[in-house]
Amino acid sequence: MDQKELIEKYNKRGPRYTSYPAYPYWENCPTEDQWSLDIKEGINSDNNIELYIHVPFCESLCNYCGCNRVITKNHDVEQEYISLIHQEWDWYQSKFPNIMIKSIHLGGGTPTFLSPENLKLLISKFKNISVNKDDFSGSIEVDPRVTSADHLKVLEELGFKRISMGIQDFNKDVQEAVNRVQSFELVENLVASAKKHNFNSINFDLIYGLPCQTVDSIKETMDLVYKLSPDSIAFYSYAHVPWKSKAQKSLEKFHLPTGDEKQKLYDFGRELFLEKGYAELGLDHFAKQTDELYLSKGNGSLFRNFMGYTTQKSNVLIGLGASSISSSVTSFIQNAHDLKEYKEKVKLGTMAITSGHKQTELDLITAEVVQQIMCLGKSNIDKLLNILPPSILSVVNADLQDIQNDQLILLNNNLLEVTDMGGPFLRNICMALDYRYINQKLKRKTFSQTI
Repeated sequence: MDQKELIEKYNKRGPRYTSYPAYPYWENCPTEDQWSLDIKEGINSDNNIELYIHVPFCESLCNYCGCNRVITKNHDVEQEYISLIHQEWDWYQSKFPNIMIKSIHLGGGTPTFLSPENLKLLISKFKNISVNKDDFSGSIEVDPRVTSADHLKVLEELGFKRISMGIQDFNKDVQEAVNRVQSFELVENLVASAKKHNFNSINFDLIYGLPCQTVDSIKETMDLVYKLSPDSIAFYSYAHVPWKSKAQKSLEKFHLPTGDEKQKLYDFGRELFLEKGYAELGLDHFAKQTDELYLSKGNGSLFRNFMGYTTQKSNVLIGLGASSISSSVTSFIQNAHDLKEYKEKVKLGTMAITSGHKQTELDLITAEVVQQIMCLGKSNIDKLLNILPPSILSVVNADLQDIQNDQLILLNNNLLEVTDMGGPFLRNICMALDYRYINQKLKRKTFSQTI
């Protein structure tokens, strides 16, 4: 079967597997008391946790974006939101006074929507209870258009070393189509400033499948990317989900690459990455062999969560802010998406939870297999096959045999290994082992296309 036929066969809607189970299949949301017990269980071995803070504000709307965001130019919202984050954290500290933070990740929205002074105000509260400087990890996602040298100076003072820049594409036609215009010179200056302020890992987020993109435009973007030589690159597939993100409807007046055409953009970009010495980490991610992400894959600690690929697994990830997701060893919770609802809940002194999931034994076994496939490209699936219900097992066995016939995986005594040809189809391989996906058969449009 050639590449075009494979794409036609496997281009289905499916999860991105930043959690297992995927969000649409969550059920049995933990109560506040249950969540407290789950955290206590997760930090029993040590008091270290990871912290994610979601800052939803952006000054302008990027039409491709499916993230939870609030579009405003009113910066008076900053201090009230910071107060809410701190108040939300006070709930955790009241329950777990000895908790220690080993990493902080800021995402959004645009975290550097906050002024440098307010960014320092936000993070300083948590630095007092962080592990020692050598063991602490700080990372942030930024929009180059609103990020200044003063932002980077504050982040350096607070111990942040990793930065991810939203580039998406350097081609002007593509930038104008998606309403995100930023020059190469702007990004070049920000990269130089990040290095000056001792960031030791710079990531670029790029997207393929955007309107007006061609192989030639991808080549143009990649040539400029290599001039700046980021340590890692996330090369995401544009997820066209206009039923969830209404702004994406505006892109339909342009030509949107799909199917085989879209896959050619990815294949072309991937070949260029490999030629330039970047190693493939997993789904959509590449890194230099000196980057921590690459090193963590080599030692087996690479992990995938709601923030993408990270260098290590944490038993407890606490998310603060509107729409933030938290995880323990056995459960997930998510805060209210709506900013007004989030404010109301926090001001009442309650948690802002609106959804969650308590994992079953089968969930935990499946999650481990999915993690190994997404991060290591292989997994022993014997334990999973032995616990699946017979009706699901028959479907799994048939699907795996089909995938093996297409040379995307090798199966030997229930050791599953992803082939080079199977790399772009990691989501499909995981879907073949996902009993919740199989059981529900996707009755409605829930996910983005896998290609």
